[in-house]
Amino acid sequence: MLEKQAIILRRAGEAMERLGLRWEILRSEPRFGAKDADYVLKLHYPGGEVEFAADVKAHPTLLAINLRRQPMHAEMPHLLVADYVNPKLAERLREQDVNFVDAAGNAYLRRGGLYVWAKGEKDILRLETERERRRAFQPTGLKVIFAVLCQPELAETDYRRLAKTAGVALGTVQWVMRDLMNDGYVMRLGRFDRRLVEPKGLLDAWVPAYGRDLRPRLLLGRFDANDINWWRNTDLRRYGAMWGGEPAAARLTEYIKPGELTIYADEIPARLVAERHLKKQDTGRIEFRKKFWRFEEDERMTTVPPVLIYADLLALAEPRAREVAERLYDEEIDGPFREHLARWNR
Repeated sequence: MLEKQAIILRRAGEAMERLGLRWEILRSEPRFGAKDADYVLKLHYPGGEVEFAADVKAHPTLLAINLRRQPMHAEMPHLLVADYVNPKLAERLREQDVNFVDAAGNAYLRRGGLYVWAKGEKDILRLETERERRRAFQPTGLKVIFAVLCQPELAETDYRRLAKTAGVALGTVQWVMRDLMNDGYVMRLGRFDRRLVEPKGLLDAWVPAYGRDLRPRLLLGRFDANDINWWRNTDLRRYGAMWGGEPAAARLTEYIKPGELTIYADEIPARLVAERHLKKQDTGRIEFRKKFWRFEEDERMTTVPPVLIYADLLALAEPRAREVAERLYDEEIDGPFREHLARWNR
């Protein structure tokens, strides 16, 4: 992962030179999941220079960028350095006044006397980045990552157990773990020993990939009803299902009033549909999604794992859902991640 960042930074620097700009690296401390910026760059341009607190990202999305916490270098403007920013995303970033440059020569820079707006260059790194889009972040690989994020100790277990837990083939686990070790999320301690060392960084990488490549495949169907407030007193365990998304977040945090209901099950529960008089509707407020994990859970749990609730909230791309997602992370996800890492620091 750090090598990939270095490549993107170098190629983006070469693209900036073609625009008559040049930068130098004043500080380089890329760390997975850190709140601080990856780099401090000084950009030289005709008539002056300016320093940026820069983050380097491959395959950036607006969601991932919005999730990024503000860098500690509050006195510096922030800069996104990417392999490629497509025209639609470039427009959105400019509208939100987010400075960015990419390796294809696309850029939006506005600081003092500097103003650069270059858009529409082709993705000169497309072939390289497509090869680097590892199988770990393809749909079946995302299932393995989900299991590891929910139960970090699974990164330390044998591959057969992990495959069974994630509901995938043994071969899938082998190449996913290889990719996660190559990317620095999982550390190999010996021939057989491994540990998850960057849970937050892996979560940040998994969420947009899940929303883009796996979540759409899970939709079983949409329904609606005159009133959806029945979710409050309905125990979905009776129907072999679990709450996800907004109702799950409401049960865990009480910070949101669901505008739509997300339900995970192996199949659409016919009895629930009949009892609640649900009507099939493509734009309905009640969505059923396929349960894709196989690990054992507390029988008392009525909601899907917090990691999935977090991802579903962020997939809504709404400010109120994002705020609740951040609360959920602080209250339900960060603690287990810290406890896992603390096991190795004692």
